[in-house]
Amino acid sequence: MSALLWTKIGIPDTPAAPRIIWQNSHSMRTAIQSSKNTKGPVSAYRIVLIDESQSAFFNKDHLLTWNNSVSVGYPYYIAAEFSPENLPTNFVIGDRGTYNGFYNGPIPDRNVHWHPALGVVSSMDGVTESAYSITHHDQHSDAVYYTGNGYSRSSSGCK
Repeated sequence: MSALLWTKIGIPDTPAAPRIIWQNSHSMRTAIQSSKNTKGPVSAYRIVLIDESQSAFFNKDHLLTWNNSVSVGYPYYIAAEFSPENLPTNFVIGDRGTYNGFYNGPIPDRNVHWHPALGVVSSMDGVTESAYSITHHDQHSDAVYYTGNGYSRSSSGCK
């Protein structure tokens, strides 16, 4: 006698946080690494921008688009979504493109400190789970900041 057993997917493994390569007042180039998921398929990757000073309020189950976030003042939003086979290794947040229906608008100028997060979305048999990287100041450790007067390299991990 045998039985075929199936379990539902689990919350994906936490991906590595994107590294910031350069940043100016309304955009940033990030280096992104794909992630393995031992608890189900990787269905999509999401690039999310989070106001570091408000990261305690990040709710992965209540993500907004750029337009909605800007209009209500939310401290995070989805900048882009990619299929696993189309995840770029470098991505400019704020390039004003549209990626899988998500507008990647300019980084809002609210005098806040934005950090990128990578999300892994796993969907199977009507169940969807997601996990997001943890943002931290080391993401800026080698970043170049472009200002109106030139550029400067980060030495402390944050501008």
